[in-house]
Amino acid sequence: MLLMQGEQPMRVRSSAMGPRAAKRLGKGGKNYKEDPVARPRECIHNHQAIYTAPALDDPHTPTQHQELEVYTMSKLSILALLAILCVANASVISQGSTLQDTQNQLSDLGKAMAPDLKKFDYSVFARDMTPEQVQALSDAVGGGSGGTQIMSTERITSIQNKVAAAQVHIMSPNRAVVTGDDLESIKDFGSFASLTYCSNPSNIKTLSCGAKCQSQRVQGSQVVAVIQGPSTYGFVARRPNQKQILVVFRGSNNFQNWIDNLNFIRKSYPYPTKGLNNNPGSVHEGFVDAYNEMRSQVLSQVSTLSKQYPDHQIVFTGHSLGGAFAVLGAVDAVGTGTVPASRVTVAQYHTPRVGNAQWASMVDNLGFAKVMRVTEENDIVPHLPPSGWPFSFKHNGPERYVDNRKVYACNGDEDGACANSRVPFLNPLTHGQFFDIPMFFGMLLGEGCSANI
Repeated sequence: MLLMQGEQPMRVRSSAMGPRAAKRLGKGGKNYKEDPVARPRECIHNHQAIYTAPALDDPHTPTQHQELEVYTMSKLSILALLAILCVANASVISQGSTLQDTQNQLSDLGKAMAPDLKKFDYSVFARDMTPEQVQALSDAVGGGSGGTQIMSTERITSIQNKVAAAQVHIMSPNRAVVTGDDLESIKDFGSFASLTYCSNPSNIKTLSCGAKCQSQRVQGSQVVAVIQGPSTYGFVARRPNQKQILVVFRGSNNFQNWIDNLNFIRKSYPYPTKGLNNNPGSVHEGFVDAYNEMRSQVLSQVSTLSKQYPDHQIVFTGHSLGGAFAVLGAVDAVGTGTVPASRVTVAQYHTPRVGNAQWASMVDNLGFAKVMRVTEENDIVPHLPPSGWPFSFKHNGPERYVDNRKVYACNGDEDGACANSRVPFLNPLTHGQFFDIPMFFGMLLGEGCSANI
């Protein structure tokens, strides 16, 4: 990180958020500095700025145990450096299109694609796009008005029609199709994750939450404990026939409100690391704060049950924010020495990015028995928080991409042929979908909890 003398470390938030959005998963309030993405014309502002270096694998990047070195530069050197950074971070914008043009087009796209999002601004995706995606955006939206301007019904309809027409021609990725036991595991753990939206601490204990609890994928399991905090909920179940202990976390009950109030702040991984083989980097502050509500319950249950059933695998799973809790809980259980990584499976569904590149690399190399990060079509949440500068979040892998009811084994952590190929035409309504079943994760007009797979 490079700090200009006299400044404090920058905390970045969505340009669409105001102080009132600083809630449990969106706090920061008065400590925020304005997001430079929202001010592209002022990239060089009063000759003072703070930039988080995007090259997180730079050997000169300070670790969490090192003090940041403060550099004093001549005014000319500072200006030259800032100019280079401004150019580098606009490199994905195609010739003839400025960053401001793209941000304005994205803002208009968001108004058409996600009218129910009142604060979130699609312009945060500007640096997550390839030149081809920038061109596709321009073709669909044309000149963007951006900002808070109200678009006409005719323009909204025009954008929606062009986007819909473009989606028809989307090709499935040229990747291996997941079949057999791996496919069934994805469906099994997804079914358990969906229970959290259709149950409560009382009826989940007896699996009497209605149609969801009667699923053949769920029957035969035994709910051992409920885990919950003021704003969080989950449960622990045992599948004796499969020799599995499942730790299941619920996501947000109102994911559109959650997106509107999501901040992009990271903090150093706060838990013990004695069982980890690499520095865990930094993770989303709000996700950690929410996980803390359940942490002691999770570790206690995993410790007890892993000893009671030494031949069982421990599966951490959840949808959306619950998927973030799942990977945090799995790493925490290993880092504290509660259970070895070789006994842990992680199944994340439609989860947001949890940490930076160093975090993702640590998860990938920790030695888990299995990890499956499941994405589906043009769901918006796996693209949050953004990966581009200055946010610099990154997913762990491996990605398993659901498209047209098939699951594809993607390459690496974030495969440009899978979910990332759908940027920027992202839709919040896809977030609850699973194998094309609308609102499989959640409730839709009281009917979402009747859907099984």
